[in-house]
Amino acid sequence: MNTSLSKISAAVSLLLLAFFSLFFCGRPPASGISWNTDLEKNRPDGMLSSLSALAKKEDRPLLLYFHADWCSNCHELEELLAAEFADSIAAGWIPVRIDITDSAIWEGPALDLFGVYGAPALAFVDRQGNVQKRLTLVGAHPPRRALQSVLDQLSAR
Repeated sequence: MNTSLSKISAAVSLLLLAFFSLFFCGRPPASGISWNTDLEKNRPDGMLSSLSALAKKEDRPLLLYFHADWCSNCHELEELLAAEFADSIAAGWIPVRIDITDSAIWEGPALDLFGVYGAPALAFVDRQGNVQKRLTLVGAHPPRRALQSVLDQLSAR
């Protein structure tokens, strides 16, 4: 009888330890950002009008995330956005993923239309559907304050 009580006590202790470890020491990360992928595989021709129409229809600015299959830095930028900017993005933006893996069709248009000259990159479309090319950020480590400032300013009414 004494060994049964010890086993039950040990099992309860392990369950409590597991519960408190998960609850206090490390909750799983937030689900991140719900990227709009409807336009992700579109070709550049027609992309601008589709994005402009989306921003106008929803009356919200767009955060465009340019990524490529071969881009290891793209994962770093996604993690940074999810960890530090997910709340700001969810509060006033439509986040859109754009796959530029096929550089043969994207090289010229990405630069011409959005100011994107490599992956990863972030570009911005205001709620009126205008690309804010001067605000484009390229690289896995954008200046955090600059990014937060853009997110705040363009999402404000």
